[in-house]
Amino acid sequence: MLVLLFIHAILLSTAVIYIHKELKKMALGLQRLDKLVEELRREIAFGGSQLEGYRRTIEAKTSDYTISAADSGKILTTEGAGGAVVFTLPTPTESLKGVWVDIVQAADQNMRVTCATSDKIISQGDLELDYVENTKVSLKIGAHCECVCTGTKWIIRLAGVSATYWTFQS
Repeated sequence: MLVLLFIHAILLSTAVIYIHKELKKMALGLQRLDKLVEELRREIAFGGSQLEGYRRTIEAKTSDYTISAADSGKILTTEGAGGAVVFTLPTPTESLKGVWVDIVQAADQNMRVTCATSDKIISQGDLELDYVENTKVSLKIGAHCECVCTGTKWIIRLAGVSATYWTFQS
């Protein structure tokens, strides 16, 4: 009986040592994986945009600006603008499908978002808008829109105190 207990103790000890070694290997593997993921976060390219940590690129535009595919993922603002700012989206194409940009009204100035080709904007119940704009006195700052290209149109989702202060032109 004593011999069986002794053999059982040896087998149990061997199993514990084996499990301990395997757990150490797994911990080292997990550390390596964490390091690899952290390095990849800095290097992964997303259609012209780069994931760098968790920060997005923010650029102020104080005069009219033509948006390009290179702006995908950026937040464009009107901060510092002394007059109205018009943002022009490129004509939608299959190569632009998935390109997106946020535009924030950060100055007390009028702001318009248009497309290089007419009738290519979808927003607020209309499939063929030429532009959206906010000119409402005292309701400009903080209004913003997200523009996403479908390949054939631009979807513009509006946000702010109320969508009623945006003007839509077909």
